[in-house]
Amino acid sequence: PSPSADTPPPSEAYYYDYAGTNSPTPVSKRCNITAFQNFYDKEFDRESSTVGDPDAGFKLAGAYAEPWFWGIKSTSFESNYPLSQGVIMEQANSRCKEAIHQLTRDLAGRQGPMKEWFYWQAMCTTFCQDSDTFHEAALAESNCLCTELSVTDDDEADDDRVHDLFCRRNSARMLCEIHGLCGVWNCPMHDFMCPRYEYNRKYVFAPGGGKMGDCVTSGAAQLGASWPLVAVSALAAAALSTRGPALL
Repeated sequence: PSPSADTPPPSEAYYYDYAGTNSPTPVSKRCNITAFQNFYDKEFDRESSTVGDPDAGFKLAGAYAEPWFWGIKSTSFESNYPLSQGVIMEQANSRCKEAIHQLTRDLAGRQGPMKEWFYWQAMCTTFCQDSDTFHEAALAESNCLCTELSVTDDDEADDDRVHDLFCRRNSARMLCEIHGLCGVWNCPMHDFMCPRYEYNRKYVFAPGGGKMGDCVTSGAAQLGASWPLVAVSALAAAALSTRGPALL
């Protein structure tokens, strides 16, 4: 519960109580909601290539610099109003989801499975990379689990965690829910980055050589990745189209 005159807040911050009692649970003692809110409200540094603790190494891919980050070519308010890290996180997540959903629209009128190369293009947009990075940095800053941040003020909701909303923002979880490509690690819901870590190890046949799901390693040799791989002959691999879906 929030601090009040009768129950002053601890010296560090206050915590949500998921047990429905006046005493914080062991989990909520660890999760610092105030730290998360401070991270969310902090002004976004347009010149920085990282987010969160500089020593934690949460590097950004540059989604904010994309011409269509806001869904329009340019905006006039950016220089007049401070942008919070929370606003950038929300927009990156929204654009990532749009890129993954676009793959479904691109299938309209066609049959057969989509090439893994197209899924890779969506997963490796700067939007999806930075969305995951912002969410991961927020979790590290607050020391919370994603299930602990999936809360709502809706009195009609039957569960404060409401479908694990924060957890389902992971790009690989969205890929699983939208396209059914879910991997084999059976990641628990509270482990936010687990699905993406698995996708990062995925080998993708692509024009010009194989790529890994980490969006960094190119021309890679096929490794013992955990995702089932379809055997593609050299002829079929050479015939892969270099034309990707219209992600935006």
